[in-house]
Amino acid sequence: MPKMKKFHFCACSFGKDSLATVLLALHHNEPLDEVVFTEVMYDNQRGISGEDPRHIEWVNNRFIFAKCERFEDYLNNQNKNTNH
Repeated sequence: MPKMKKFHFCACSFGKDSLATVLLALHHNEPLDEVVFTEVMYDNQRGISGEDPRHIEWVNNRFIFAKCERFEDYLNNQNKNTNH
């Protein structure tokens, strides 16, 4: 099995605590490859979100997303892109 690149990420809900964590990591030069937002309250079958629609709209209008069904798929794609 090929060795995977070490990947540093921070989960962020864009609330004050998670934003402070991201800012502190950057301020202290901690390794940080990506900031990840996950919509955890979502019904795929009915297309219904449990998040406040205003929050989702705000996030979607300001940030770039890699949409995938599973986070593992996203990590595998990132690893493929860096192993050229």
